[in-house]
Amino acid sequence: MESLTLFDYSDRELLHIVFDAQDEKTGYARTKDIADALGITGDRRNHSVGVRLAWLKRWGAVAKHESQSRWAVTQIGVELMNGDMTDRQKALVQQTDDGDALMLTREMTRKYRRSGVTAGHLIRREWKRGTS
Repeated sequence: MESLTLFDYSDRELLHIVFDAQDEKTGYARTKDIADALGITGDRRNHSVGVRLAWLKRWGAVAKHESQSRWAVTQIGVELMNGDMTDRQKALVQQTDDGDALMLTREMTRKYRRSGVTAGHLIRREWKRGTS
């Protein structure tokens, strides 16, 4: 893999990888280490990682070290990457008919509109480009 698109890794998956690559002493992960963990190859591998992380930084899910190419998952980033649903919740969503799905979407839209900037951006990106 020579690039890093949302179809390769979701924002949530990328946050997990950054978090796992963070150095225990500094709390930051080097761009090179993130690229290695993702298996990205090619001359522009660090650039591919940096571009995706720059967007996550813009929205507040990661922070960048002031003077080095190092990244850390922020508190809101940790909250978003650790989001989960119980098996019961997943089953309820899967069992809805189309009319109920429409109403569920209405409620999710309300939740999205009340979300903060970081959560709002990641929710929208997951909705538009979710591939799982």
